[in-house]
Amino acid sequence: MNVEQVCKEFCSGLKATEVPMGLAIATPFKGEDGDAVSIYMRKQVGIEARVRFEEDGQLLAKLAEEGFTADTQTRSSAFSSLLKKHGAFFDEEEWLIHSEYVAEEQAPAAFLRFLELMVRIDDLKLLSKTTVARAFKDDLKEFLEANFSDNFEIQEEESAIDGADNYVSDFVMKTLTGRTLAIYAVSSEVKALEALLLWQEAIRLNVKDLTILAVLENSKPQGLRQNTMSRLMNSDVNLAAFDNAQSDLVKKMERQLEISEGSKYHPES
Repeated sequence: MNVEQVCKEFCSGLKATEVPMGLAIATPFKGEDGDAVSIYMRKQVGIEARVRFEEDGQLLAKLAEEGFTADTQTRSSAFSSLLKKHGAFFDEEEWLIHSEYVAEEQAPAAFLRFLELMVRIDDLKLLSKTTVARAFKDDLKEFLEANFSDNFEIQEEESAIDGADNYVSDFVMKTLTGRTLAIYAVSSEVKALEALLLWQEAIRLNVKDLTILAVLENSKPQGLRQNTMSRLMNSDVNLAAFDNAQSDLVKKMERQLEISEGSKYHPES
């Protein structure tokens, strides 16, 4: 194998078709859905010698179907970093990703750079579902440690009810007076249902001094079905949003643990 053979194989998979805006370019690469990665070259109106590259405006819609949205800090940061690295932009009005306009002699290099972005952007799917849940849980853990670790032992992946080992909470905090706060980082159906199951088990066992807190990634969670959200709201599970006003979340947790301002509270001995 030599460079010429590689170039020949790559170029044989490229197919360009003239369209009113410029060119539609089919590439030899395929996304996770099996569809070929296609790119459009748009000629700048009134300036024949300048072009830009863009996708068809369907990419983010396809990502959303896979569970990705750029409406949280973790995912928005990853999305923005990827665009910046490849010199690309997201047009919110046209709802598409595009490169900047370049002179025609720079078009080949700009094309390869944008093509790399289109291939890499599928990686954003890795920030959906399980990976996003893990990232959100890590963020919540950092928040708890920053605000409560001096006075509480923050137990991770523990049961909030003695003897109920099958009901594991993401985090558990206990006071010396016997109050327990079970915390769930809810970014999926599974976590929401786990919080509901613990609530039902606490009722069955007549557990006292237990508060269950479901912390949502934001006030409009994408990963929960409407009926699950309704069940949470109609239960005794407490709800909180993590995206803004985190100082209010600290105060809410202090109230749930019955911590008065200026009082001392300690980790479980």
